[in-house]
Amino acid sequence: MEFTTDLSALDWLPGVLIDKPRPSPLLLRHLLPDGFSGYYSLLPVVGIIPDFPFDLVKPEKTSIQQLNQNATIWTQYGVHTPGRKPVYQPTTFQALAARFRLPYTYRLFHDLPWRKAGFNTLSEQTQGQLASLLDELAPAVKLNLYVEDAVRWGPQVHEVLPTGEEVV
Repeated sequence: MEFTTDLSALDWLPGVLIDKPRPSPLLLRHLLPDGFSGYYSLLPVVGIIPDFPFDLVKPEKTSIQQLNQNATIWTQYGVHTPGRKPVYQPTTFQALAARFRLPYTYRLFHDLPWRKAGFNTLSEQTQGQLASLLDELAPAVKLNLYVEDAVRWGPQVHEVLPTGEEVV
C-alpha cells in the first residue's frame, strides 16, 4: 500500500453533505462521489445470546420490580456482570430485523433495541473482517479509506493504516 499526503479526494465532502438537497430516504450512495472505481462497506459482525428472554427485559420501564427483573436476567446471562462475558452466537442484521419485527432497511442499526443487551456487535470478529478486507485490497489497489467510528476498531487497524505523520 502506498501512502500519500494528497487529501484532495476529501474535497467532495462539503459539497455532498451541505450544498445538495438531501434525497429521502438518504442512502450511503447519495454521499459518495462518482470518482472511485469501487466502494466497499463493512458492517460490524453482530451476535445474539441464545435463548435470551427479550420480551422480559424492558429497559424503558423504571419501576423497581422491572429494574430488578432486568438486573436478574442480565446477571443470569453475563450482561453487565464484572468478570463474566455473555456468550454471543454470531447472527446477521437481517435475522435481528426478523426477530424484532423491524424492516430491514438502512435505519435498522438505529432502530434495534440495543438497551435490552441480549445482542451486541462483536468487535474481534469485525476487526478480523476489516483486516482481511484490507489485506485483500491493499496490495492491488490505491485505497482511499474512510473509517466510520474508528475508535471501535482497536489497535489492529493501526497496523495496516498509516499514522497521522504519514498522511498529513
